[in-house]
Amino acid sequence: MAETPKSKPRGTKPGAGKPGTSKPGSGKQPPKKQKPVALFTAPGCKWCTTAKKYLKDKGIRFRTIDISTNNQAAKDCLKHGCRGVPVVLIGNRWICGFDQKTIDKELGIS
Repeated sequence: MAETPKSKPRGTKPGAGKPGTSKPGSGKQPPKKQKPVALFTAPGCKWCTTAKKYLKDKGIRFRTIDISTNNQAAKDCLKHGCRGVPVVLIGNRWICGFDQKTIDKELGIS
């Protein structure tokens, strides 16, 4: 008796259920993983509010750290040359002040 070739299970597509795969020819790229973002702020800071709104409007997930209540965060900012707020930390890149162009470049957005 001859063996019959095994067929693929029905209803599955190559690459289905695997993270980071997309349909060939679809032109869609899988979403990039966002770098971790922290926003160092202080109460009453106009530019901190502007930076927070900008990140929210761009759909960027971020953690807010108030340096007026977190002494270690304030020391970390000073250690990296930032003498005021806001400070944006993207991955391990410290950005002193609200510098939209540098933030966009670091996050790979436009």
